[in-house]
Amino acid sequence: MLTKAEYSPIIKQEWSDDFYEELRPQLGIVELISNDYEGEISDWGDTVKVQTIGTPGRAQILESDNEAYNAQVPTFSNTDLVVDKCAVFPVDITDWARYQANPKYQDQIRTMAVHEVARGVDQRILDTMAPDTILGGQANMTKALFARAARELETNDVPMDGNWIALIDPLYKEDLIQVNEILSRDFSPTSSVFMSGKLKDPIYGFQTHVSNLLPANTAFFFHKSFMNIAIQLGADYKEMDLEASTNVPAHRVRVKTLFGLKQFDAKRIFKITA
Repeated sequence: MLTKAEYSPIIKQEWSDDFYEELRPQLGIVELISNDYEGEISDWGDTVKVQTIGTPGRAQILESDNEAYNAQVPTFSNTDLVVDKCAVFPVDITDWARYQANPKYQDQIRTMAVHEVARGVDQRILDTMAPDTILGGQANMTKALFARAARELETNDVPMDGNWIALIDPLYKEDLIQVNEILSRDFSPTSSVFMSGKLKDPIYGFQTHVSNLLPANTAFFFHKSFMNIAIQLGADYKEMDLEASTNVPAHRVRVKTLFGLKQFDAKRIFKITA
């Protein structure tokens, strides 16, 4: 009887052309904030000076047609949106022949790199969020907290114009989808949250999105205009030969994108956390 060592050389082994997909977090936070100036800046250092005209006072109520009134002078403030950041993800490929021979290998590397660049941008957006008001000590998400967030924005004159966003972590979502009004609203066997797990309808005016990039028990409620981003249209993809500099047969695949990011107004965003 053959031993394992004797038997193993005659076992046929092949590399599959297909790949088993790695689990990666869902992205898209960049799509939840304004990109009003995207077409105006594109290169490193480009700057747009965004002006705001402030109301200097209130209207006067005159009691007679010859009563004097005071003229007001509007105030101007400037906010700079600067392209001063670059998200980059390089991958070194040591087996270049195998990479070139398998288009699916190339697709996997490109997908990985593009995803990591997008993840870097999403994470920077989260790191830049700095609301004036934070409500702590909330271990569970409730409909009352959505109402509290709505009150906070309305108190600050933030318009309810279809651009209110709630961004919550999966733990808060678990609490939310068990709320009776959300669970039973417009119940449908195929589209209800009980069946789909998706929060497809607004809650107190907030379009609700879930991200596991958020820390546990964290939620942001905001108007999308609280922050602006200008990002390079289409990531810059490049393949480079490293052998000349390293004397080792290797290539590098690099994806990068330029962007500028600025929080314009801390009163248009509210945070709830444990």
